[in-house]
Amino acid sequence: MGRTAPLSVFFTDSLIETDISLSIPQYHCFNILTILVLIYKRVNLIYRSQHRMPNLLPLNALYGTHELTGGCGVFFMITAASLLKEITGIIPNRADALDILAFIMNAEYERVPLLMSEKVERDERVRAIIEKLRDGVPPAYITNRRHFYGREFYVNENVLIPRYETEILVEKALELAPKRNPRVLDLCTGSGCILLSVLAEMEGATGVGVDISFAALEVARENRRRLGLESRAEFIQGDVLGELGIQGGFDMVLCNPPYVTEQEYETLEKSIMYEPFQALVAADEGLVFYKKLIDIVPDLCNKNWVALAEVGAGQFKALNGIYSGFSAGSEQKSSKIYGGFSASSERNPSKTYGGFEHRFYCDLSGIKRVLFWKSWS
Repeated sequence: MGRTAPLSVFFTDSLIETDISLSIPQYHCFNILTILVLIYKRVNLIYRSQHRMPNLLPLNALYGTHELTGGCGVFFMITAASLLKEITGIIPNRADALDILAFIMNAEYERVPLLMSEKVERDERVRAIIEKLRDGVPPAYITNRRHFYGREFYVNENVLIPRYETEILVEKALELAPKRNPRVLDLCTGSGCILLSVLAEMEGATGVGVDISFAALEVARENRRRLGLESRAEFIQGDVLGELGIQGGFDMVLCNPPYVTEQEYETLEKSIMYEPFQALVAADEGLVFYKKLIDIVPDLCNKNWVALAEVGAGQFKALNGIYSGFSAGSEQKSSKIYGGFSASSERNPSKTYGGFEHRFYCDLSGIKRVLFWKSWS
């Protein structure tokens, strides 16, 4: 068969009239929006010529666009400011929106606010990113990165996305470390962001990260490589609730365990459903990992150790009861269940049973976010 006769479409931009000749196959590559733009420009020209009026509101004023490129890969040139506005309409968190824009523009995050007048091709890649955001995909899984405690970490769908509120755990670990260069154990390490942040801040510290997920450990090892900490950090597959597979001799234990209940999980926002279920949800009203720490931490550590764990909002009362050696609703000591120890919280005078102490630290929102547990011997 011969070539299909070309189809001509006319449109105008200011005083310049352009003739675009498209073959039928090329024409079918145009999306609906492109056709509407062409119609708009033609109607605009006719209206102005008949009524001797200035140009109607230009399309780039409506959409922040600069130009239209024809062909099968039709796209707009849009200002970075307009694109940021579109992104923030989908994800209100401005920091995440700026990171997406930085990823699109291949620019440093810190420089993005200075580039708002720059033009960006709103091509197929950008449209695909926007669609993922509309579907609820977390921005960090699109960019494969997350900034945490001043560093960039690689992340993917195999690990929990580091939260900014978790930075208080790193901060308190650095502040409350029992010695200058501790040996650190990070349970439920995930991306490794907690352990690696601590080691990066403490020049002589070493550590081991443990996770049940082999895929998560691959992410942690990649972050170790990027931060140049191969000689100081080791990552091992193990089950905190089962066979841990490591020797003791640690000075500090860190843990950001799963603590969401199954009931709470059903109410979480759509984007969180993309994150690993086993990194989020825990049995026993979300408390099973904290109870397990009581069993294993003393045996894994040297004398005068410290342990810090992130806790969920609303778990303070239950954990304070457990770590004080009492059940949540009882005035009686439960030494058989919780190892015969009790301790203080921030609300009570300091007291110890069996050489242990605990307290809680709040995040910037005033939520008790970090459980601190310490041995005196």
